[in-house]
Amino acid sequence: MGQTPTVTKIKILYVITKSNFGGAQRYVYNLATNLPKEKFDIKVALGGSGLLAQNLEKSKIPIVSIPCLVRDINIFAEILVFFSLLRIFYSERPDVVHLNSSKIGGTGALAGRIYNLLPKGNHLKTENYKLKTKIIFTSHGWAFNESRGRISRAAIWLLQWLTVLLSHKTITVSKSDYRQGSDMPFCKSKIALVYNGISGLRFKARANARRELLGDSALGRKNLWIGTISELHKNKGLIYLLGAIKSLVENNIECKDITCVILGDGEEKEFLTQYIHDNNLEKNIILAGYKEKAYKYLKAFDIFTLTSLKEGLPFVLLEAAHAKLPVIATNVGGIPQIIIDMKTGILIRPKNSSEIAKGIIFMAEDKKRRVQLGSSLNSHAEQNFSFDGMLEGTKTLYNRSA
Repeated sequence: MGQTPTVTKIKILYVITKSNFGGAQRYVYNLATNLPKEKFDIKVALGGSGLLAQNLEKSKIPIVSIPCLVRDINIFAEILVFFSLLRIFYSERPDVVHLNSSKIGGTGALAGRIYNLLPKGNHLKTENYKLKTKIIFTSHGWAFNESRGRISRAAIWLLQWLTVLLSHKTITVSKSDYRQGSDMPFCKSKIALVYNGISGLRFKARANARRELLGDSALGRKNLWIGTISELHKNKGLIYLLGAIKSLVENNIECKDITCVILGDGEEKEFLTQYIHDNNLEKNIILAGYKEKAYKYLKAFDIFTLTSLKEGLPFVLLEAAHAKLPVIATNVGGIPQIIIDMKTGILIRPKNSSEIAKGIIFMAEDKKRRVQLGSSLNSHAEQNFSFDGMLEGTKTLYNRSA
């Protein structure tokens, strides 16, 4: 009898800066835990020991720590990270290095290119030792779209352009990011479009979700509940949501008892807390902190908001869609592909508290339309942003011929 042929697995090394559990980390976790184990050998290299690292360990996905890898730029730390990556590449011998986040993208792509140029030695030979490691970078929203000064944005654009040049393929998650990437000099053939996707979400019932979020005090809050899930970061534009709630409480008698719950944590917490205190909004705005699998609480809300100043194609909007929530969101990045104005939600201009307030009033006054928008959003998301589509599109790019 003939022997069963040996299947050579493709070795994938995911690399990401932070080990919290934001959108990019969730993207890495979902790919790492859902690629077929009989075809792929997977490891994740990351900085820190946060929730992403913990979840990967629970799922028995091996992780590699990258010393000195932090979000803020420090030239000496960058040099150490660069040599750490070279060491990891030599040790792991990946067929594909998949970089995530702007910070690690440039350093990782440069380290990957140099690794491909250096001699490997016979003792490191594998079946595919003559093949170079493929470098893939996923842009979860171009960093040069952030609200910064002109010089800073130009410098970031240059660094991102170099990252794309050094990578073999760059995945963009929205049409707007795809267009911007394709417009970079010499980069059009390197840019691919693969939408984010999710599946299999389970939500807590409305009353249970509210009680778990706010305890017994939730029972007395029978007015409109506004909610969002967001890192407390300037890019999320939460101060404009708070400004909208302040305006509604002060000027609209029907919204005087409105409840706004923000799930998440981050560097802006102290600033937002002070704003809430200074404007006597403690009864109306609750910073509920970080919650694991925060999407489970989405049914607590009547309206979902996303007031970001910069986005790729946010998972949280897909979660809100699966919960059939009506959404008010800013017209930035890939958001307009999910939220089609007045068809699957309401689109507003960024940095505009007045438009957020008007959107809330519109939805508060027309519950039937609110329900219709949530239902339309659900259908749109299920048809266009499936997890299987994301997985298959990414797997295709792991092939050396792609």
